[in-house]
Amino acid sequence: MKQLTDRTIAEMAVKNKGHTTGFDYLRIGLATGVVLQHCAVESNPTSNAWTYGNTYVWYFILPAFFALSGYLVLGSLFRNSITQFAALRILRIVPALAVEVFLSATLLGAIYTSLPLSDYFTHIDFYKYFLNIIGEIHFTLPGVFNGGFVNAQLWTIPYELKCYIFLIGIALVTLKFPYLQKHFPVAILLFATLLTARELLRFQPDGGELHVNGRSLELAFLWACSIYLFKEKLPFSKTLMIILFVLGVVLLEIYETRYLAIIPLSYATVCFGLLKLPKIPFGDLSYGVFLFHYPIMQTLHIEMGVNNTLLLMALTIPLSALFAMGSWTLVEKPILDRKTQILASITRFELQVKSALVRSPKS
Repeated sequence: MKQLTDRTIAEMAVKNKGHTTGFDYLRIGLATGVVLQHCAVESNPTSNAWTYGNTYVWYFILPAFFALSGYLVLGSLFRNSITQFAALRILRIVPALAVEVFLSATLLGAIYTSLPLSDYFTHIDFYKYFLNIIGEIHFTLPGVFNGGFVNAQLWTIPYELKCYIFLIGIALVTLKFPYLQKHFPVAILLFATLLTARELLRFQPDGGELHVNGRSLELAFLWACSIYLFKEKLPFSKTLMIILFVLGVVLLEIYETRYLAIIPLSYATVCFGLLKLPKIPFGDLSYGVFLFHYPIMQTLHIEMGVNNTLLLMALTIPLSALFAMGSWTLVEKPILDRKTQILASITRFELQVKSALVRSPKS
């Protein structure tokens, strides 16, 4: 057993000196998995073959994404003020999302809508579509793709925002009541445990409900946060990672244990993320692939008649990567390159606010 527990997760993180190349591979790998899943579902929705979206081949992808996010985002919260943390989350999510939403609505929609352009650009659903930028998700555009979804992948965005808001809320509470800080790790672990138990106990017979839903994603985020908080005590092991991943995949395939599966999957995700792998040379394309692949896939499938699953995959992946490269180069990376200046500006603003509050007369 010693071979399985020769170092802790915290020791592995220190050994890597903050380099998280394993998480980089996870991001692009999971994003590619999302593309493959959607191509399989859209091109062959009634098949029971491996290409059908609702099988164990795909179930782990989104929980792993949220576990990855939970572990890294909580670290960001500890390194920054609450205001800085919130700003960083907004800057990471919103700009690229806004570009994708704008292009889908104004360019893609204008090309493929069945409505006259005057009707399209004055339709209420056209304007509602821009609410996607702030997390109020609308999947369709008037007359586009025969009423089908333009951006079905965005259904996870509100749950991600909900997780961030939860962390900010907890941070504000501990800021107000400092004596609670030492209980923060136990509180998060207890909350994750109780929420998981609640979902297991309120089990209902399988009525066709998705094995992975919004609650699954929230649990993955919470369990990864718990792993981060107890990383000094939890073991790191490649063997353990593989065992827990297989266990998680098996449990996730069983409807009755789908929520229990989130625990080993989250652990395996964090362990893989901490692996020291060669640096990816082309930047982080994962978010761009996630954002742009669905409208690209729908264009190929619905408007151009690409119905073969493998062909749809083969076309969607490189085109999505091309748009993702544009998003990374022109939108995401320029903002990340200014991260230090942005944080410094926020720090100055916080100091000015505190100074003003100190000088103001007490009522």
